[in-house]
Amino acid sequence: MVRATTQRHGCARVLFVAGALLVTSLSVGAQTPDEAKDESKPEVLVNGVDSGAMIALDNKFSEIGGRFENFLGVYGGWLVNKRFLLGGGIYGKTTGATIGYGGLVVEYFIDPNRLVNVSVKGLVGGGGTTVGWNDPFFVLEPEVKLSLNITDWMRLGFGGGYRYIRSSFDNDALSGLSANIDVKFGTW
Repeated sequence: MVRATTQRHGCARVLFVAGALLVTSLSVGAQTPDEAKDESKPEVLVNGVDSGAMIALDNKFSEIGGRFENFLGVYGGWLVNKRFLLGGGIYGKTTGATIGYGGLVVEYFIDPNRLVNVSVKGLVGGGGTTVGWNDPFFVLEPEVKLSLNITDWMRLGFGGGYRYIRSSFDNDALSGLSANIDVKFGTW
């Protein structure tokens, strides 16, 4: 009974965060390219929209089955209007049993030209594990990040999120809160 209640509350939290990410990402189109334009930085124009590539090296700290674990990963993609990233990412656990996952990544930078700025990121995909069993799983991982603009092409980020995993074995052992540090390289 307690487990079913915990799963329902966890599901509600994940759906709330996923909805917030969707609403935030829809607001990307509300700003015209002229409003997002920064005269001091070089631009790449594709159909009148500022765009370019971004890649991030990401280190996550999380709990799995009551133990502290570390995940290393990389994500990146195409950055539109210096605000909206659409791409992919992949992560793997560096300690103990093998757990890896990856998928589609969407990230929205709320005010990318500020020295310290906020973004919301989401990953939807799948993965697999060998934690006592071989099992594929579905993963949904929303995050909120705080980034420091170090140069025009590099940012240092700190954030947190929740890794929601659905598998046929033990969802609670693999799902959990995470904190991360990342370094982003791109064309802002």
